[in-house]
Amino acid sequence: MIEIITTPNADIVTKLTDLYIETFSAPPRNENIDRDEIVSLMEKEITEGQVRVVFDAEGKLIGSLSLVPIAHFKDRTRFALNQGLYISNFMVDPNVRGKGVGKQLLTDTLSAANEPIHSRCRVDALAVNHLFSSHGFTLVANYTTTMNGSVAERNIYTFNQA
Repeated sequence: MIEIITTPNADIVTKLTDLYIETFSAPPRNENIDRDEIVSLMEKEITEGQVRVVFDAEGKLIGSLSLVPIAHFKDRTRFALNQGLYISNFMVDPNVRGKGVGKQLLTDTLSAANEPIHSRCRVDALAVNHLFSSHGFTLVANYTTTMNGSVAERNIYTFNQA
């Protein structure tokens, strides 16, 4: 079952931070991540946006999707994305990928959408690119960026509720 987190308490912020580090520092990226910076990011996303989470039967956080104001997307002006919301951190525990957790989070988010939703993902994240495409997102741009010393190609998607 999906929950929407509205208050950044220490327990949920720790769980979100742990999932972020597990998700985004895993090979092939192996990024050096500043834990305090991620804690601040998670607190900001809860406070300023909507953070949807999924726990397994044992209470372990296995998925999260942050839907935040478009202002959180640093490259928004480059692509003239001035309105709508932004999917900032779409995370699924590597141990449960391919089991529908991401699809569940995305479907729940889109069913509540009343304005455009923008997202980006790595070009090489094939499963995520397929998930966005199969849920009505339109590819609007592709660009190259450098994060933590590594170069990555990104796709930008937009979803407009019909």
